[in-house]
Amino acid sequence: MDSAMLRVAHVPVRDPQVGPAPVAVSVDDRSEAGVTSVELHYRFAQGSWNTVAMSSAGGDEYEAEIPAPSSATSVDYYVLASDGSGRTEGAPRPAPDGWYTFDGEPAVTAAVETAPAALAHAAPNPFTETTRFSFELRFPGSVRLDVIDVTGRRVRTLQDGSLSGGAHAFDWDGRDEAGRAVSAGVYFFRLRAAGIAYSRPVVRGGF
Repeated sequence: MDSAMLRVAHVPVRDPQVGPAPVAVSVDDRSEAGVTSVELHYRFAQGSWNTVAMSSAGGDEYEAEIPAPSSATSVDYYVLASDGSGRTEGAPRPAPDGWYTFDGEPAVTAAVETAPAALAHAAPNPFTETTRFSFELRFPGSVRLDVIDVTGRRVRTLQDGSLSGGAHAFDWDGRDEAGRAVSAGVYFFRLRAAGIAYSRPVVRGGF
């Protein structure tokens, strides 16, 4: 195995999205040569590919949005990252010859002004013992908050039920449903509210 490999961790967008679709990845530059670019490539209805430079969200995290389509359609996307040593890695691994697909719908003006949830990043991130995920609900409703690994496997459910509107915060102690400490690596908080799914990465550091 290449010890200086470039690794891109990402939980794919699978659920139907209304309006812009947030995409978050974690890029681990093990060569220490520096990440030179992280790009999000997307297309609607199998048309021409578009490219957006992903913005740093601190640490190894990068994020960008796929714009809302003008009408309901399929959306394909993939991510490519490069480092200073010339290495390139994608998500999914076969990118650009492979990609993720989800169903997209146009944004409704009123819905944009009252998005169901406003997200904050996990803090601290990276963490070793406990991290807190905070978000704000515009309206009361059913909410599910899971911690998942880079394969999409559910590690822990932190919330599954109704919450009031307003600010909420949930702590994760780095353990799975059975109370076992998870290994160091990249995980994702996945929040589902009002039929829309959001995800944010968090890094569990070494002990």
